[in-house]
Amino acid sequence: MKLRVASLKKHVKSALKALGYTKREIDVELSDKYSMYYPGDDGCRGVFQLVGARPSAVIRGAFGGAALGAKEQSPVDSDTTRRELPEKTVAILGQEGGFVSLTITARSFSDVM
Repeated sequence: MKLRVASLKKHVKSALKALGYTKREIDVELSDKYSMYYPGDDGCRGVFQLVGARPSAVIRGAFGGAALGAKEQSPVDSDTTRRELPEKTVAILGQEGGFVSLTITARSFSDVM
């Protein structure tokens, strides 16, 4: 589903702005689980952040996604694990300055709007 960014709560809008998201609408997935996996395209890098009462730090991937043979990989580029999404928390996932989507639980929908 799509939501108007203007209808989101201030803390979610602030997090989106910090990631360079400037579009009027955003894709939203209702799910109890999230994954931080979003490898970047050419010249872009994936980003992930949990936003709740206390937002987590932004985790950024490498430009262009995972680097073949790199000793250390960012979880955004390599970790496909599905985890439980804490209540009253939003997972922001996408590409810095480009496409971004939100994952929220149905129970927490009113905490985002």
